[in-house]
Amino acid sequence: MLSTFLQYLIVNGVPEYTVVLMLFLPLLATTVTFSRYILGIKSLTIYASLLLTFALYELARNSNGSIDTFRAIVHGGTLIFVTTVIAYIFQSLTKEMRMHYLAKVTLILTSVCVAVLFLMYAFIQFYNRTFVNLNPLAIVIIILVIDIFMKGYLRKGPEKSAYLIIQTVGISYALFFIMSQIEIKDFLLAHPEVVLYSVLVNIFIGKWKGFRWSEYLRFKNIKLPEPADTYDSTYPEEK
Repeated sequence: MLSTFLQYLIVNGVPEYTVVLMLFLPLLATTVTFSRYILGIKSLTIYASLLLTFALYELARNSNGSIDTFRAIVHGGTLIFVTTVIAYIFQSLTKEMRMHYLAKVTLILTSVCVAVLFLMYAFIQFYNRTFVNLNPLAIVIIILVIDIFMKGYLRKGPEKSAYLIIQTVGISYALFFIMSQIEIKDFLLAHPEVVLYSVLVNIFIGKWKGFRWSEYLRFKNIKLPEPADTYDSTYPEEK
């Protein structure tokens, strides 16, 4: 029934690409939730992971709809690395400046935008011109995610935030590779009711109170003390 409904939308002008994104979004969000509460793989926020995932997908998507995974890995990774490093540098330089938070964020975003323009110049001079033809909206999304990174830096410190950023980027690449599989896209279009199952999965995860997989690995070598004897040697046994 749901597949018939989606086919009706597509036949009447709704782009298939739009339908695919709407189907993927709840599934990817469920995957991030699963990795957080069941596997114990943390990210800064669910929004950062999803935004980077869709940005990588847009960077890799060609005009004919095919996916260039290499472009997402190289160009996407370069953009994420450069924007993050520049943002950290300017955050350190403006740390002692008494300014409103949004004004400081705007200065950091401005510096990152200038850095991206110089990065494009460097690619033109020393590598190739494909970098200048990347989806501009995807580049803007990556730059805006920097705000989430900076909030994590201010709240958790440099070491903890760097660890979380690495995990966030790692989750985003894993989700991107899921999205890039044509077999998964075709399966979703043929069986869109799978998206509804994510509701049940999230209800299960939301009530999960057990250990995470990472905690099992972390504490697997800990040995619990032997249970104590019923009678302590310093007390006489009851008759």
